[in-house]
Amino acid sequence: MDVFGWSNVLLIFVICHLRMYATDVGTAKSLSVSPSDRDGCKPGAAASPTRTDSSKRVQALREEMAKEENGGLSAYIVPSGDAHQTEYVSNFDKRLRFITGFTGSAGMAVVTSKKAALWTDSRYYIQSDEQMDCQWILMKLYHEPPPPSVTEWLIAHLSPGDKIGLDPRLMKAERFQYYEKGFAAKNISLVPLMTNLIDQIWTEGRPKIKRSHLLILEMKYAGKAWQEKLADVREKMTQKNADVMVLAALDDIAWLYNLRGDDISYTPVFLSYSIITKNESTLYIQDREYKETAELKKHLTGSSGSVKIKDYNSFFDDLAKVNKNPDTRKIWIGKSSYAIWRTVDKEKRFEDYLPVAFMKSIKNSVERAGMRRAHLKDAVAKIDFFAFLEKAVQAGEYWTELSATVKLSEFRSQQEDAKGDSFQTISSVGPNAAKPHYTPTNASDRQITMDEVYLLDSGGHYLDGTTDVTRTVHFGTPTEFVKEMYTRVLMGSINMAIWVWREGVHGYNFEASAHQAIWEVGLDYFHPSGHGVSMFMTIHEGPPHFSLWSSRLNQKLQEGMFFSNEPGYYQIGKFGVRLETIVEIVEAKTKYSLGNKQKFLRFEPISLVPFEPNLIQLDLMTREQKIWLNSFHQKCLKEVGAELIKQRRIEGYKWLAKRTEAVPLDSGSKNLFTNLYIVVTLVSSIVLSIG
Repeated sequence: MDVFGWSNVLLIFVICHLRMYATDVGTAKSLSVSPSDRDGCKPGAAASPTRTDSSKRVQALREEMAKEENGGLSAYIVPSGDAHQTEYVSNFDKRLRFITGFTGSAGMAVVTSKKAALWTDSRYYIQSDEQMDCQWILMKLYHEPPPPSVTEWLIAHLSPGDKIGLDPRLMKAERFQYYEKGFAAKNISLVPLMTNLIDQIWTEGRPKIKRSHLLILEMKYAGKAWQEKLADVREKMTQKNADVMVLAALDDIAWLYNLRGDDISYTPVFLSYSIITKNESTLYIQDREYKETAELKKHLTGSSGSVKIKDYNSFFDDLAKVNKNPDTRKIWIGKSSYAIWRTVDKEKRFEDYLPVAFMKSIKNSVERAGMRRAHLKDAVAKIDFFAFLEKAVQAGEYWTELSATVKLSEFRSQQEDAKGDSFQTISSVGPNAAKPHYTPTNASDRQITMDEVYLLDSGGHYLDGTTDVTRTVHFGTPTEFVKEMYTRVLMGSINMAIWVWREGVHGYNFEASAHQAIWEVGLDYFHPSGHGVSMFMTIHEGPPHFSLWSSRLNQKLQEGMFFSNEPGYYQIGKFGVRLETIVEIVEAKTKYSLGNKQKFLRFEPISLVPFEPNLIQLDLMTREQKIWLNSFHQKCLKEVGAELIKQRRIEGYKWLAKRTEAVPLDSGSKNLFTNLYIVVTLVSSIVLSIG
């Protein structure tokens, strides 16, 4: 794109941010939102088959709220997270799902004596509407017009002297204090209750707390010993004059001690806390078998000292003792839960961001190599799966969203060091693909045919890395509008991929380039265009992220980080397109140099799954975009093609070769080198298959 074009992109970006700011601070918000505003609850609307009747549960919660021992509450807040502020929580901790029926990963419910409301973002507008019964009001965050905030809505529906209950373990201190201040202005109290009221009423059918086997991650995967990591942490403590550091984020703890678990589905972490001093470190975990505990103690014993292992439930008592120790002057708690925050005296609290999350986001050389290997293996599995599925669907076989996810997991499990799916697969056909975080159920399962778009967002865990790839395909003849939207999403993805930037840029700076091709025809999508990805850990890794709606990120993009590149487009009730490719931030080789003063960076794609030529309108794309597409497809064919042949997955190789044929840059012929490479490797594959 020329300079004038990029100027327009940046102008749009600035205008968008100003508009968002004006919405936050200056727009009058209607407080008369009601359940009847929901599409699924309007007169004559048919009830969704995935709807949950939560009336008895809500009534039971209201009765619990009214009890004197619980403070005689007028309202109760139910966040979606757990005591560790985890995005994806264990089945035991899915309190929001229990009370609302909504299964998404982000939301907040509020129940008063007469009303009930849920706040969630654009990924879940449709899903939440379909899953909740019609006593619930749906508050659509980032929507126009904006809904009232939690504080605005509660203040409008409560009276001075009323009390609102909340489990202080489930909310960060910063947000708790924000709510508390807003309510106090109207003489309404926010009451922290360590007795969770959802736990009091969820007495039947509640899953048990999972105590999974702990896996010790070998150095060939971790790349750095836990003793070295702990030494780095203590160095940061010294720099900040902190006597104690408190860790509550599960992925931070698992990374620090080179351990993995399975206490939460799809996320290899384990319920834990850790308290670190200058001379000691303590790991608080759930009870484990004796043999496993012995192995764990051996792992956590080193020449520079050992890590103590204590019971998970003793953490808060120990933190209180550390706080009362007169030798403890400064306790680094980071952006912790309100429960941790209030346990530490004001004069001892240090709330700066904890360094472990930043350390974890920049992968070492071993982790970087592992991530590339994991994505190569995952590409083999996914390409072989697509080859199988396309052939089956075109032959008239019956395949659905659910059965396809089972088959894909089977293909993935055949790869070396596979440790299962990294999240619940988003397998979606036609109108279901218009729901960004849709997951199929028996009630919503839809057949995959040659008549509709099929969007597959899936990832895997391997001992050497975590993957997350989305591709949208069509096994028949798509409409011109579907092709245009696919192409525009692809253009946005390529726009992000071809950037070269000077070190120091933040993730949100890339959003305008991802949206530009959609914006120029008056359309949009409403989710971030990327997120950090961990090394055999959580699928969404912070603190770096991409988002049009938040510029709070205080960590710049750095070499060694891994991100998703995932623009999309969704037409409600019709179809959806999303293309997600994981990229590694690497140093860019530029024509000129500023010397040693400044490094330039770029994205290197490591998700080597081709795009769908059947859906591309080449006349929309620039020459530069086509050059990038050919280069990417050649890389897919070269690297994944060789691995497919090595594993004798000939059908997968043929499918890959067909989709990586070079596109003409102008009106000329296809790339001769690419086609010659296809011929040579195909002959090799035939020889191998005969052998």
